[in-house]
Amino acid sequence: MPIPAPEELAAALRVQAPAGIDPAHLDELTGYLLTAYEAVQAYQPLSMRPVQAPWGGAALAFEASWPDTHSLVVATRRPPEQGSPAQLTLRRAGQLVYAVSSTPEHLATAVTLCLGRHIKRVASGEAAE
Repeated sequence: MPIPAPEELAAALRVQAPAGIDPAHLDELTGYLLTAYEAVQAYQPLSMRPVQAPWGGAALAFEASWPDTHSLVVATRRPPEQGSPAQLTLRRAGQLVYAVSSTPEHLATAVTLCLGRHIKRVASGEAAE
């Protein structure tokens, strides 16, 4: 799957949103995920797509994948019932490599820190390792 433009990802997240989510909350969650999405793009994933959030209720998530079998799920929810309102998990070949809870406001920074440690940032045309 190609990398969608930010507005395409936002539209797909809205389509996949749980029924009954407040429109203001949906806008807020989508905004946080789009900021994280921009941080992920700098690490040139092979694909990005909306996925089911790891929690029930008013939550949204997307997944980014790289050719070296890394996949990153970035999720946020509102209002948090228990636990963190945002999280990201990085897996390689299905094995958990990195997981962190965050606030939605700091989600993009958490993404950058995670990917900076585990995914090599490459110039256009070079292969990621």
